[in-house]
Amino acid sequence: NGPLLVRSDNGRLLTGRDLSASDSAQRYVAWNEAKQRPMLFDPALGSYDGDNTELALFGEFMIDTLHGTVGCRPVFDLTAEVCGRNTPERVETICGVGRDQVESAARMLWEARPVASALRPHQLPIRVTQYELRNTCHARNTDLRSSVRQRTPTPSLYGTPR
Repeated sequence: NGPLLVRSDNGRLLTGRDLSASDSAQRYVAWNEAKQRPMLFDPALGSYDGDNTELALFGEFMIDTLHGTVGCRPVFDLTAEVCGRNTPERVETICGVGRDQVESAARMLWEARPVASALRPHQLPIRVTQYELRNTCHARNTDLRSSVRQRTPTPSLYGTPR
């Protein structure tokens, strides 16, 4: 959902119906940076219309709709903005999760990237069992906790950090 555009006028996802009376309100819009134009996503099919290799995750885009031009930003950009307001200290006071744990979790996600994929389960080359995932996360979390205390970077299990 990261590339989908959110309208600045009402905070809702921009839909195909916003762009064309004949399109569906169940199709959503992203911005293709390479083509400098909107691109439709159909959640029922789980795919975009056309080449979706360069979808914008950041920026503001002026989109011509049936009711005029509307400024829009990708969901990812808006989420990153909200996350940026929540320092580890603030999170600790809000939810009681310690600052070190927040930093450890953030580091684990960073080093394990990418942590999300558009693949469906049947498209994955291997299946990871819940047991394997739990043990991997526990081992990585233990390593990360000690490195946060020592303030030294933990080597990535997946090679050199990008």
